[in-house]
Amino acid sequence: MKNIVRATLALVLGAGAALVAVPLSATAVTVPDEYCQAVYETQPNPDYVPEVPEVSHVEIVVDSPEVPEISHTEYLYKQLITGKEKWRDSLTWNPGLGWYYAHETRVVIDQAYQPAVTHEETIIDQPYQAAIGEPTIEVNVGSWCELTVNWQTTFLTADPQDSNDVSWPQSFLGLGTDYVPACGVQVQQDDYEGWREDIDAVLADDSLHGSPIEDSAIVQSWRFLDGGVCAPETPEPLVTYSEWTGGEVSCDVPDGEESRTVTTTTYTVVGDPHTGWTIESSDEVVTETRTIHYDGDCTVEEEEPPVTESPKPVVPVATPTDELAETGAFTSEDQLLSWIAVASLALAVGAAILGLVARRRARRD
Repeated sequence: MKNIVRATLALVLGAGAALVAVPLSATAVTVPDEYCQAVYETQPNPDYVPEVPEVSHVEIVVDSPEVPEISHTEYLYKQLITGKEKWRDSLTWNPGLGWYYAHETRVVIDQAYQPAVTHEETIIDQPYQAAIGEPTIEVNVGSWCELTVNWQTTFLTADPQDSNDVSWPQSFLGLGTDYVPACGVQVQQDDYEGWREDIDAVLADDSLHGSPIEDSAIVQSWRFLDGGVCAPETPEPLVTYSEWTGGEVSCDVPDGEESRTVTTTTYTVVGDPHTGWTIESSDEVVTETRTIHYDGDCTVEEEEPPVTESPKPVVPVATPTDELAETGAFTSEDQLLSWIAVASLALAVGAAILGLVARRRARRD
């Protein structure tokens, strides 16, 4: 037997509805390395020693000097009769009669020309020196970080779009785009890009605040997440009992069995923080039994033998004893006997009653 009880719960929006989903950090939050990468910049190397080039010149070294050519001019003279020839170094030579200048000349080399013998020799004016180090180096100028930060807030409108639609200041909840707010928690999710020290400065006090908002220089985009309505508390199981029935007993049927039903109703909360919750109930019914015994009086009554009672003396109420004594109607001895008779009768009646009770108990057992 199952009874389904549905109670749809409406989503609740409004200031103060958000609850803390995770505990705030005890120390200042800093950006984890996994969200950052080092940035390097090319800069002049202060330890660089540039290359010193070699400086030299070439000199001509004369091994033997030049020997110039030495010559002279000779003139041809001929003998008119004999035809003899003579070369002389002067036009003014007069050999005698019969010789004449034939108008021919020749150059006679007295010393042949010899060029100078030289060689080149390089003179080092400044020796070469190799460079020490590199002219530039890569310098780490910081860490550039990209991450998503979740802040707890309260929605001031049903569909917030910007900073005017949520409450301030906001409290740090956690990092990551996959953050899932707990029920009752409303979240502003900010995407940051910037230098590590700038983002760390925003996270330092676990709070987002300021005017303008302190993350204005690093926030790139944002979203709003709603954890929805928390599930209601599951009711405790309810146990109900019916009346005991059956089990008619008597002296003839001393034992019997009674029964009753025990109904246990349990509750289950099903649903979703965003669509509402339903409380379903189901009943489990069991039958309990018990044995009962007849506890009435089943004694069979017997006729008691008649009890002979001694006659009671008649004592006039209005007549005092002393008066009776004076008249001789009642003496002290008669009075004693009367009281003894009354006591005997009382004892007999008591004994009879005790015997009757004993017999009834014996029959019951």
